[in-house]
Amino acid sequence: PQGKDQVFYRSPSAEAESASAMPVVQHSVRQELFGRHLTASFQATPKFVEQLHLESPNRRGLIVLIAGLLGSVLVHILLLQAKRNAQARLVREHMAQLVEDAGDAIVSKDLQGVITSWNPAAERIFGFRATEMLGRSVYEQLVPDSKAEEERAVLHAIAHKETVPPFDTLRRHRDGHLIEVGVTIAPLHDEDGQVVGVASTMRDISERRGFIRQLEALITDMKMAVELAQIGVWS
Repeated sequence: PQGKDQVFYRSPSAEAESASAMPVVQHSVRQELFGRHLTASFQATPKFVEQLHLESPNRRGLIVLIAGLLGSVLVHILLLQAKRNAQARLVREHMAQLVEDAGDAIVSKDLQGVITSWNPAAERIFGFRATEMLGRSVYEQLVPDSKAEEERAVLHAIAHKETVPPFDTLRRHRDGHLIEVGVTIAPLHDEDGQVVGVASTMRDISERRGFIRQLEALITDMKMAVELAQIGVWS
């Protein structure tokens, strides 16, 4: 009848579910066609939504929450690592400056005795420039032949994580004369904690040893003087 809405099509599933379930989503479209007003209504029922196998909103929200937490943890770890790297870089720069400004010779070498660092004090004490020593073996110019076996024993001990106490020894100057030095040894480690080299701190003790020798000679002379004086004493 004119003026009254007429239903000309309804899907069977909508017919079966309309009486028992409220639609989850509903939408209508109205269109005029040949003088008639047509209205198309679309409904998504619970059964239709279930057949789509859509993810549960709660589950999706949980996944988003977990992803957010993991992202926050990852960002925190990256920031912490960056901070540690910056601190380690500052420590290395500080240590490098200390080595440069040190009054003692500080020489680093690998476990085969190849020199890897040579500070300004080493140049001043031994006369060799860093460019002359870097990449060369300590046995070529620095360590005299009489002390080569001692040096090998030190490197062997450090390689096997043994402690080497401070000791006095001889090193060769660029002009060939020998210098008495006091040596302190420290192992060098890589990022995995493995021993990869040795840092030797050397102090020129020539003056001190010369003073000691003079003192010993003076004491010897005094003893001889006392003994000679006693020869002329009559009991």
